[in-house]
Amino acid sequence: MLALRAEKGTVKITDITATTTGGATVSALYLYDGSDLLSSAAVSGSNATFSDLTSVSVAKDETKLLTIKAKFTGATTSTVVTSTVAVETGGIIAERIDTTTFNVGGSTATSAVMRVTQLSPVLNFVSAPANYTGPTESASGTLTGIFTFDITAGGGDVWISSSTANGVAFTVPVVDSDGAATTTNVAMTFSQPSNTTVDGTTGTYKIAKSQKATFVVNVAISSTNLSNGYYYFKLSNVDWGADSSGTGGEAISYLDSTVWRTNTLYVSK
Repeated sequence: MLALRAEKGTVKITDITATTTGGATVSALYLYDGSDLLSSAAVSGSNATFSDLTSVSVAKDETKLLTIKAKFTGATTSTVVTSTVAVETGGIIAERIDTTTFNVGGSTATSAVMRVTQLSPVLNFVSAPANYTGPTESASGTLTGIFTFDITAGGGDVWISSSTANGVAFTVPVVDSDGAATTTNVAMTFSQPSNTTVDGTTGTYKIAKSQKATFVVNVAISSTNLSNGYYYFKLSNVDWGADSSGTGGEAISYLDSTVWRTNTLYVSK
């Protein structure tokens, strides 16, 4: 997202140059104002310029938000390559009402890291509530979490291991208030999701190309394995395969830890 703000008067933006970086091949960039396509530009080297813009103006004390979308080419394997798109202040040409130009202030706008591959599971977070049941005279307390998320097979069929050992198909550590994470003593259970088939030899779950399966992963740890303090669970890794082995694909270890986590709860022993 590119945020443009005018502070001293109405400003017209005539040209914007964006720079791509990373291993992914970007062939073209597209400039949008909301859902309206304003301009497109081919990438030459690592730059693309939206030139001679006629409808981008910013009124005094207002902010205009523009979006740049990228077209990628050349993905041939399940290897994940990355790219970012950035616009520096020097890459923007702006005019006053009298058509004189001026230097644009501010800082470089850089996109989030975009990941490109021919074949990969595509994950969508649904929910991740946590609960703590305190200890009684006859039983220890238990911290539990339930991760619900969708996996869509992007680009071809994908397989997910049916093993409920923490760290095989899914890795879900418990995290303390200092950020220390461990899967030790964190039990995991999940069942076969609908819209999947089970391989008769390996027992892995197959998700057919472009199909979606919803996984519900339960985790739990006894309070005997924790100290008094605040804890939460996070989904830190998803393993998968392009065949019935259910492994060998490039692990999805780049999930946003501010999203793919439970709420924080206090554990009192």
